[in-house]
Amino acid sequence: MKVRILAYILFVYFMIGVSTGFCASFNDSNLYQEAAWLNLDLPLSQREKIDLIIVRNNDQITKLTKDAVNFTAFVKINESEDDRILLVLLKTMENVNNIQKDTENEIIKCLTPDQQAELDAVLEKRSSIVTSFTAMVEFLDLDDNQNIKLLNRLLLCKNQISAIAANTKLSWEQRKEKMQIVNTLKSITQYLTPAQQESFSDYYLKMRDSD
Repeated sequence: MKVRILAYILFVYFMIGVSTGFCASFNDSNLYQEAAWLNLDLPLSQREKIDLIIVRNNDQITKLTKDAVNFTAFVKINESEDDRILLVLLKTMENVNNIQKDTENEIIKCLTPDQQAELDAVLEKRSSIVTSFTAMVEFLDLDDNQNIKLLNRLLLCKNQISAIAANTKLSWEQRKEKMQIVNTLKSITQYLTPAQQESFSDYYLKMRDSD
């Protein structure tokens, strides 16, 4: 099914994109670009400029995810087909990805060449994980109902991470620490069958051991 294949691709890109990957400490927040941005060692003046960009990013993502979640609830009540929900969720994730790209490009413009190199190193550190993770998720052979639940949960996790990153009442260090409460991978496993959970766990441990 074309929609399902696209779901796998966007699922992986949304979580990992071309940025971060798994880490030995299993800190799920490192799966998001926001963690990479806040991990930069920058003076206050640069942080303030980047905060304005991050807040704008969050405003856009919040609206998109809220609309998608509301639509999903409405369609389920009206017993519409799963394909319709999947397409809306996938389109929402595509739009979120585009916002992330634009946000990252804006942030890069605020950095010196050395700082850009530092960010690039973080963003490219585990880029090979994308191909491997895509293959693993495809192997799980999720049905449409699982995809809907999973994609909806990923949007909610993304919205939560984005909101934390945009909380300028906290320091960058406090925001990074708070992001660690968002357990994305645990959210995913709750929608898998026992056999799928075993395959997912085997892959997860393999990635940890190879880190």
